[in-house]
Amino acid sequence: MLPTRKTQLSRMSACLSDLTDNGIHPATLGHRALCDLARRNLEYFQSMLGYDAGLREVVALIDRTRDPAPVRTPRKGQRMFP
Repeated sequence: MLPTRKTQLSRMSACLSDLTDNGIHPATLGHRALCDLARRNLEYFQSMLGYDAGLREVVALIDRTRDPAPVRTPRKGQRMFP
């Protein structure tokens, strides 16, 4: 039996926290690098999720749970580009 979506997201959040603690920051990775990370560590993600999730599912869960990259916005009077 598969865990609920809430449980899956909670477990993936724990994975991402673990990765961040080890110096890997998924929020800064592009899609290709994210897929590579998931492919190389698929057994780890499956173990942490508690079931045999496929690569696409792992990537989708990472996308749903990772923090968005910080966005730089100009302050009053500043321009983003010269």
